[in-house]
Amino acid sequence: MTRTVIFIVFFLIVPCYLVSQEATTYKGSVVDALTQEVIPFATIAVYNANQELVDGTSTNNQGQFEFTTDKLFTYFEVTFIGYKTEIIQYTALDNPVNLLFNLRTIVSDLDEVVIQAERTTTQLKIDRKIINLGTDIQQSGTNALEAFDQIPDIQTDLGTGSISLRGNDNVRILINGKPSALNAVELLEQIPSSTIKSVEIITSPSAKYQADGLTGVINIILKSNTNKGTNLSLNSSFGTKRYGYGVTGNHNFSKVNLSFTGSQSGREMDSKQTINRVFNNGDTQNIFTPYDFNGLTRKLAGGVDYFINDNNELSVGLDYTDDYHSFYNTSQYFDVSNRDDFTYTRNAEHSHTTYVFNANYRKKFEKENHFLELDFNLNDNKNEYPASDFEDRVFIFDQEINENNKIHALSLDYSLPITQTLQFEAGGSFNSSDIQNQRYIRLDTTDETFDTFKYSEELFGIYGLTKFTLKKIDWQLGLRYEYFTSNSTNTINSEITDLRFSNLFPSIHAAYKFNQNNTFSIGYSRRISRPNLHHVNPFQLGNPFFRFEGNSRLEPESSDNLEISYHKNKKSFNWSATTFYRYRKNIILWVNDIEDNN
Repeated sequence: MTRTVIFIVFFLIVPCYLVSQEATTYKGSVVDALTQEVIPFATIAVYNANQELVDGTSTNNQGQFEFTTDKLFTYFEVTFIGYKTEIIQYTALDNPVNLLFNLRTIVSDLDEVVIQAERTTTQLKIDRKIINLGTDIQQSGTNALEAFDQIPDIQTDLGTGSISLRGNDNVRILINGKPSALNAVELLEQIPSSTIKSVEIITSPSAKYQADGLTGVINIILKSNTNKGTNLSLNSSFGTKRYGYGVTGNHNFSKVNLSFTGSQSGREMDSKQTINRVFNNGDTQNIFTPYDFNGLTRKLAGGVDYFINDNNELSVGLDYTDDYHSFYNTSQYFDVSNRDDFTYTRNAEHSHTTYVFNANYRKKFEKENHFLELDFNLNDNKNEYPASDFEDRVFIFDQEINENNKIHALSLDYSLPITQTLQFEAGGSFNSSDIQNQRYIRLDTTDETFDTFKYSEELFGIYGLTKFTLKKIDWQLGLRYEYFTSNSTNTINSEITDLRFSNLFPSIHAAYKFNQNNTFSIGYSRRISRPNLHHVNPFQLGNPFFRFEGNSRLEPESSDNLEISYHKNKKSFNWSATTFYRYRKNIILWVNDIEDNN
């Protein structure tokens, strides 16, 4: 109603500008006003002086549009989910074949308050969903794992510390597109939620991405402030048995930008459990355990961005994370067959120290989206797991497991827009990982054992990807080749392995827009799950109920994934429906076995 009144007043005061022409062609692109990232599938509509829709189109998956019309119109209306509608008068245009429309995200303004609270918005692309986190989710938890609990597309269990997509926890977690040496849960617990800019949920990844992760990829994009001058931001959050606070800032010298981040978060948890056990021989055992957890995470990060000129950028960053948590649990055993009740105490500590170094060079060319990018990432992760067990305060054993994991990742990506509706991408990557594991066990003052496990792997990949529009259908076709090798040595049984695998991974995505409010898309991808450290490592943390063993001879598991989606946009609400089919081969599973001593 407000918009209608504005238009009526406007056209009563200002003369109506109508343009009559012979089939003029209009070309351009739609971008985010803040980040300057392209916005695919945005709607461009043209209206006459009576506010009647006379023509229009939508942007392709590169955020570009083109249409030809000879109809009379006075203004453009540009819209997309999560952005404010922009009105551009025809008289304001300079060049009809070089148009650039900027859209601004929707924010909530509180009456008579200066603060603006950014709300979470969702952006849909042909092969992914991008969730731009607002303060409503950033401050919903101290870390990324707790924040993800507010995102419906991601399933989290804060009690057990698990994360999954579509009911499967075989998901690959990336930070700014880079891998980590930590498992998914440990990694997410270390990232302050206030430092997250957006989350890319890629359930049907294209050939551009490494093929690891059967159910897809979650790529976390962290904030990077390059605003002019000196900027400082403080944040904090408090909740039941948890807290977090941090500071981020930057100083921009025009050519050079310095940035830094520091944070600390703490969390406590108690999960009281009662366990009733019945053995094969009929013996019983009941256990009550409080499962007390205390955790503390400290994080420091700094970076330098050097803007050599308009077409060349160099960035270097260093992150340090110290993550410590402890488990002190005294379990009560009662109704135990053939013996008196007793207490069993486990004192355990976990310490994770991670250094991440990243260097990135980007060369831009004259044409938009034409660039060459080289990236190097070093992730050095050290883990210590000491534990001591006592029964009725009598020492039983000590154990300590040390894991040192170092990952090198080098990638090269090239993007070439050939025409307005045709783009080609290609690239290659090389990843290597070296793991040194040690286990020390002391059963008493004289009986000690010390074992080592060494594991290394290398992954080489190349890909080609083309994006084009054909008869109102946006296509994205890609093919990726990966060559994987792994080697391991185990002093427990003197086992040596040498595995090699070569695979092709095609991907196909298509999107058809019936009109500005209805979009149908389909995607196919092939994925793989190679045995990781937690599958092959013979030194696994156990407890009085379970003993874990790894299998260094596992072969990769693969899957073929098909996804079909329909999106409906309405003025008052938006909804979508998605169905998927996954076919898995060589499935990797845990095998359970009851030992001779029950």
